[in-house]
Amino acid sequence: MFWNYANSKLKTRERILDLFTQGGTQTLTTDDTEKANVLSNFFASVFTKEPVDELPTTSTKNVVYPMEELQVDEKCVEKILQNLRPSKSPGTDGLHPRVLKELSGILATPLTMIFKSSFFGYEFNTRKLEDSQYHPIVQKR
Repeated sequence: MFWNYANSKLKTRERILDLFTQGGTQTLTTDDTEKANVLSNFFASVFTKEPVDELPTTSTKNVVYPMEELQVDEKCVEKILQNLRPSKSPGTDGLHPRVLKELSGILATPLTMIFKSSFFGYEFNTRKLEDSQYHPIVQKR
């Protein structure tokens, strides 16, 4: 019952006005599909299609300011965990911020060790794309 009421308030009552079709004739669109096609063709004509087979050449740049050595200590990690907002939803790791905040004193030591071994041991977690939660979407045209 609540969703029926909410959806009735969210529905737009205004329709898209009739559009002129592209071309030499000044005819108006008659249905929503035709309007969508006219808008799609217009927006597609505005953007530049770049060739896929050519990659731009990049120049090599000298590093002027190298990255400073990273300082990670338990107090810093614990402070960051204490500042988490428990009302937020969990991230991609599935850990709720409330759990991390309440266990910040216990988790600070192992997380500091993980960060130090990751940063200073140059062993970053490079998961394969197949194992990732995110996959590229191929658009059909």
